[in-house]
Amino acid sequence: VDGIPWFLAFAPKGPSEVLFVLPGIENFMDVEEDTFKALTRGLGCLLSYWRDHGVYSFNLVIYGGTRAPRGAFWVHGRAVVRRILNPWGTSDMHAFPVLQEQPVVGVLPEALATKMRPYFGG
Repeated sequence: VDGIPWFLAFAPKGPSEVLFVLPGIENFMDVEEDTFKALTRGLGCLLSYWRDHGVYSFNLVIYGGTRAPRGAFWVHGRAVVRRILNPWGTSDMHAFPVLQEQPVVGVLPEALATKMRPYFGG
């Protein structure tokens, strides 16, 4: 979206994991207004998809480097859906992701990409 690549993880850490990269930007403090607006437009595309598919809880993290330029790190982020697993509202943090480091993902990334593409203008 507007020069910011959005993509799905090949080996996701959770359901519907979506990633983005800010090419050439090493620190979040260096994000200029146009790039920030493009990032928010991309987040809007993602949130629209999730809204239309009943997602109401997610985690989002943005990783940034140090102020000292190194040339080897770009600001990037991950967003992953949080699911309620049963009518009692049990957390999605159960034995598989916590103890065995095995996320439970029910949809192949390729199938999810096909469903999400129209939301990102593709």
